[in-house]
Amino acid sequence: MGENICFIIGNGFNHLIKEICNTSLKDCEKKIINDLTGNLGQNEEIDKIFKSKNAELKLVLEYVKIKKFLDELITLCGRPDELFKEFKDSLEEHGIKISDEKIFPILDACCKIKSTSTVSEIYEYFKSIGYKKEESFKIIYCLLKSELGELDAEILEILSELLSTGSESIATSSGTEFLNMEKKGEYNKFYNFFNKNGSFGESLRSLIPENSNLHIYTTNYDGLLNYLFMDGKNYILKDGFSDKYTYLNGKYEKYYSEKQPDLLYYYGASIMDNLCIPLHGTHKFVLKDEKTYKIGKYNIPEDTSELKPVMIFGNPNKKLELIKNDFVLKNYFEIFEKSLKNCSKLVIFGNSLESDPHIVKAILDNFDEKKDLIIVDYNESCCNSVKNRLEQNKPYNIKFEETKDVKTKEDLLNLFEELIIN
Repeated sequence: MGENICFIIGNGFNHLIKEICNTSLKDCEKKIINDLTGNLGQNEEIDKIFKSKNAELKLVLEYVKIKKFLDELITLCGRPDELFKEFKDSLEEHGIKISDEKIFPILDACCKIKSTSTVSEIYEYFKSIGYKKEESFKIIYCLLKSELGELDAEILEILSELLSTGSESIATSSGTEFLNMEKKGEYNKFYNFFNKNGSFGESLRSLIPENSNLHIYTTNYDGLLNYLFMDGKNYILKDGFSDKYTYLNGKYEKYYSEKQPDLLYYYGASIMDNLCIPLHGTHKFVLKDEKTYKIGKYNIPEDTSELKPVMIFGNPNKKLELIKNDFVLKNYFEIFEKSLKNCSKLVIFGNSLESDPHIVKAILDNFDEKKDLIIVDYNESCCNSVKNRLEQNKPYNIKFEETKDVKTKEDLLNLFEELIIN
């Protein structure tokens, strides 16, 4: 068995892909403008010039659409649900900016507070979930009746409702939008654009050393990595689902993949395969009859509104519990831990780990600190925030790779070559 090279990829990777698309757009625009400016100096008719440049103009339009798609994708990956907007705006007015996932521990603490709780008691709740004194009192200020000094019962009721429905609401609405994007062909357009001058997936596969395997674990829900890591119609990385279909409710449901007991053959083939595993689920995983199924790429149902996506979103401290309650995700996480134990190196790419204490713990418990740990992010400051989160516990052999100068697909492939081979 060869070595496994383990990657943990987050939403920062999607931002990098977006920047690569932006570079292509700017280069194409610049070329057209330069050509048009030069031709105008020769007194040619403007309409003839535009006709001669019609193909390039269409290309610019295509790039603009791809950029819009990626903007929507990135927004959906970390979207604020409308339910939380008023509360978040209130906190921001008092100098506290909170990520969508960090709001859940606050709501969780709020729901444990009674309307008669004292400010001191409330403060202790926020202190227990990691907020400093000044931050805690700012949050309390947003939640208290200033003239009475006690928690508004109406606010408590709203927060309680948000906590119970908010996470599911975000997952359902985001999952549906991802599926609708895929159904409209947006993902295919992105694939065609990114592979215009050669298959990215094929080039990546050629970088994997013989007798070695690439294990990519992602906290993203959008499935963009699957399209990047394709060679023609074939995925170069596996997620454990077979290409077969199953019967559900007495009829042949083509858009569901094989039942999850087939998942990675219970590790038998997993460690010997190239993998792309969504640790927190994806819009393609849906819950039906209390089991998790995968929707096939070409068989997305017409009506996606009733589907219940399997996407773990919410209180960071409860993610592992939710993962363990799903057969597929539980197996995925066990494979992830196994991979951390056996890999030759670990690469954390565009993932702050800020909202993922279960992943941090898995690294601390399973990854050998003597092996190389590479943090890949936009700049040194971003890399350091991840380093500090890990080095509080172990003296890892950490290296940095910055992505601020990665502007093209070729740059990205060179970066992967550096990460995989060196």
